This record gives sequence, structure tokens and C-alpha cells, in this order.
Amino acid sequence: MASSSDDSPHALVIPHGEHGHAIPTMHLSESLAAFGFKVSFVYFSTFYARMTDRNRVVLPMASPQDGSSGCDGHRDRDKLRVYVVEDSIAPGLPPYMPHLRLLRSLDASGILPIKGSPNQWKSETPVMLNHIPGLPPFPVELIPADLRFVDSSNYFAKFFNYVHSCLKFGERILIHSMLELEPDAFKALELQGLHAYAIGPLFQHRKKHDSDEQAGCISWLTLQGESSVIYVAFGSATRLSVEDIQELAIGLEASGKPFLWVIREDPHRMGEPLQVLPDGFLERTRGRGLIVSWAPQVEVLAHKAVGGFLSHCGWNSILESFWEGVPMLCCASHAEQRLNSHYVCNVWGAGLEMGRTDKSGIGRRFVEFGVKALFQSDEGSKARSKAQEIMHLAKRTCQPAGQSFDNLQKFYDDMKALCTKPSTHTCAM
Repeated sequence: MASSSDDSPHALVIPHGEHGHAIPTMHLSESLAAFGFKVSFVYFSTFYARMTDRNRVVLPMASPQDGSSGCDGHRDRDKLRVYVVEDSIAPGLPPYMPHLRLLRSLDASGILPIKGSPNQWKSETPVMLNHIPGLPPFPVELIPADLRFVDSSNYFAKFFNYVHSCLKFGERILIHSMLELEPDAFKALELQGLHAYAIGPLFQHRKKHDSDEQAGCISWLTLQGESSVIYVAFGSATRLSVEDIQELAIGLEASGKPFLWVIREDPHRMGEPLQVLPDGFLERTRGRGLIVSWAPQVEVLAHKAVGGFLSHCGWNSILESFWEGVPMLCCASHAEQRLNSHYVCNVWGAGLEMGRTDKSGIGRRFVEFGVKALFQSDEGSKARSKAQEIMHLAKRTCQPAGQSFDNLQKFYDDMKALCTKPSTHTCAM
């Protein structure tokens, strides 16, 4: 963080390279710019090429800037500049990552690594974890498989513990969530001595693109009945097997509901996406279903025709669904998605969990039952009401005097005061 000649604080924002991190980081940059920051948003070149190929217009493009060396950039907003930096400049992770806190304690106590198969979806007698002060016990199977079945010497476990160790040195931690939604989690961070502030959802200052409204799926949704369509999307990183796609297709057909389904092109799967669908599926669902390779998700969820979201439960998708008050049918895949699904369905009550096969696959019966339950059952009606409640909560917290708004305003005020303080040194954080 450095002051510029006009005394506006200047934020350098560097996202983690994966798509699911880059999008909310850009939303953060847009919000910071709206509050008065000057923002330099930096991609590393390999990740940038991958994301622009995947995301089309979702992320601002960078263009050459005269006199630059090793990076490209342009003024995308009045106070937001976007740069692409060669990977050779990117810092690497240290080979040793200290403070293996939670995972080390679980390893030492014999809880991790757990025994069993990573493919088993649920245990009849799951081990309950109560190692985190401030949080209620939860089953160990909600921890990502990449961490459950390894000990603390594993690279992936070391990475997470390294991130945790870094948090202790931050002056404050900005979290893309709502204090009103997760009071226990913020209390738990406070008990660990971490200064965490809720700043989400970060959609207030999101810039719409003309192509969002021009997307063919928006025109198709306009022809559908209000709250009649189940929107199906599994994010950018989840890869469904051919069998899962076929089971999902048969289940959607059997549900009888109109559907908008995003099937991303996957170079690791043989054939074109539509070629792996069951024989005759497209003909039988013509007019009732639409399959696309990309959709402007926020605009889709905001459309009055969408009445439910069958999702992998990535955090971005959850917040976007909550922002528009759309209940979820949760089909978690990997990473923290099972824990997300648990909170959506069992803690916040804004969704239903879709059943899975014994080997954690998608089954046609579970899809059909889940979609029908979301739209037609009392449980689905309750989830719809809770999603609407959370939507109103989300809108309020982002308005002046709302908790998330005030936390961002305080962040700006504190940084501006720090950077305008008389000093012979450059202000840094």
C-alpha cells in the first residue's frame, strides 16, 4: 500500500491464479476504486492467458503500455489499472512452511490422515472435529479429501498451513463474506487473535458488460415462466465425468422442469460436450432445455425466470445466488465445497443437498428428486424463503451504515490517514 501524489491510497492487488480467486479479487479492486483507492491489478502471464481463454469478457483485458518492461497495462477504470507481468517475476513458495497449526494437531492426535476411501461420500459414523475454538463440532468428512487423507508433510497441507501462518502478520484480513451470515466464524478468528473484517458480497460496484445482456441464454430465459427454470452450472474447475453428465441429463429430463445448463468445453474429455449426452436427449428436451458453453452467471441468477440453482457450491456461486435470492440444490465436488454445502443446507437453510451414489457420483434419481424437491416440496419452499431473507441481508450490509460497507469505508479511511501522515519514507503495508 503506498500513497500517490494526490494522497489517495494505492492498492496493489495480486490474485491467486485460479479463476475462482481472480473474479472476486477483481470485484474487490472495483470496490476499492469506488471507495477512492487507486488500484493496480496484476495478473501473471500464464494465469492471464488461461483465464481470458476461459472467461471471455468476465475479466478486464490488458493492452500494451508504452515504456513498460515485463508487463502490459491500461487504465480500465478511472482509478483501476490492469497489468500482466511475466511469470519469471512471480515469487515462489518457500520450501518450508512453518506453523502447521490445525493440521499438525489433527495429525499428532491420530485423526489425520483418516482411513477409508476418498470416493466414499458419507460415513455412517463420521469423526467429529472440535479443535477450532469458537466453532461447533463438525464431521471430518467435510474437510477436503486432499487434506483428509494426507499428513502434515504433504505439499498441499503445507501450503494451507503456510497461508494460515501468514495471516498472523496481517494488520487486517478482509473476508468476502458477511458478519451477519457467519458470526461464529468471525468470532473464531477473533479468538485466534486475527483481525478479520467482512466486506462481502462485492457486487455493488461490479461492472456489467454489453455481451452479458446479448448472451443468447438471456433471450431464452425471457420466454420461460417466472421462477420455473433450474440453472445448472459447476464452475470453472469442476470436471464431470461422461457418466456424471449422462446421469445429470437423464435426471433433468425426468424432472420435467425447464433447465439452463452450462457445460464447459473440456480438452481432457473426448469429443464435443454435446456428443457425450444420452442419445435423443436434445430432441426430447428441445424447447424445454438450453445447453450453453458459457453464461453470464450473475445476470442469469438475477433473471425472474430462474427459480433454482444446481451448483457445485463454490463460494462465488453461493454469494451470487444469495445476492439474487435464488435457492440452491447443492452438488459439491472438491476443495471446501462440501463444507459450503453443509452451511447452505444445514445451517442457513437456503438450499437442499442432492443425494450422491455410494462412490460419490451423480445419480439420475437423485437429480430428479432434488430438482422436484427444490421446486415443489415444503423443504424447497422454506429454502426459497431463507434465500430471500439472505438476499435482503446482503443488500443491507453493502449499503451505507451496513457492516460490510462500513468495514470497507474504515479500511479506506485508515489507509488514507496512514498514507497522508508526514513521513520521509514511502508509506507501505
